[in-house]
Amino acid sequence: MLLTGLLLLTCSSTSSRTQNRDARSLLAWLPVSLTNQEGETAQLFPIEQRGKWGYINSTGRVVIRPRFNFAAGFSDGLALVQIGDKYGYIDRTGKFVIQARYLIAEGFSEGLASVWIQTNESIKYGFIDRGGKVVIRPQFDTADKFHEGFASVKVGRKWGFMNTTGRMVVPAKYDAAAGFFEGLGLIIINNKTGFVDKAGEVVIDPQFDLAMWFKGGLAPVKIGERWGFIDKRGKTAIRPQFDMGT
Repeated sequence: MLLTGLLLLTCSSTSSRTQNRDARSLLAWLPVSLTNQEGETAQLFPIEQRGKWGYINSTGRVVIRPRFNFAAGFSDGLALVQIGDKYGYIDRTGKFVIQARYLIAEGFSEGLASVWIQTNESIKYGFIDRGGKVVIRPQFDTADKFHEGFASVKVGRKWGFMNTTGRMVVPAKYDAAAGFFEGLGLIIINNKTGFVDKAGEVVIDPQFDLAMWFKGGLAPVKIGERWGFIDKRGKTAIRPQFDMGT
């Protein structure tokens, strides 16, 4: 959800070829913690057979038979799966830990997962823990996964960040917001991308046509048709010169 939203916001006015190139660039730079698959020795991998999803181990042996309409990788010991039109969560034996009762759900990250929950007025996103208990009440129009103790959430038409208690730490005032990595969260306003710190202070002004998260102290940024890298002060570390998708 997070990556797709960023691409829609930042690449919508570019050509199809440029969009595809940028998408490949972003996927290549995605931090490992954004994927659903855990980096554990006993990994299980989702596979599809005859229209149903199950899991194999690293030797290729089927350990959870294909019976789901969709299956994601394991995260925090649980995997998001779909039965019919509802989502729930299974453990590594294939047993449901949280029954399939959600129309929309995300995988777990840092012990919490965002799910669609019916309220008296409408359907909103809230967060559940690994036992299925609602720990952050449904109040958001969209919500992404937690990273470094923060999740980007949408309230009305604007995005901000909240912490694991549900408190808005960065007010919802941006056109898009996505994930904290190495202490900085990505924000978009007026089609320009910048970064905020965990106190909500803008530390790198929105000025780039596209940007991705920091990794190893650098973040890739796009200016015009070229990509370069900045450091955490927003200073150019490697001048824009690359066509990163080719």
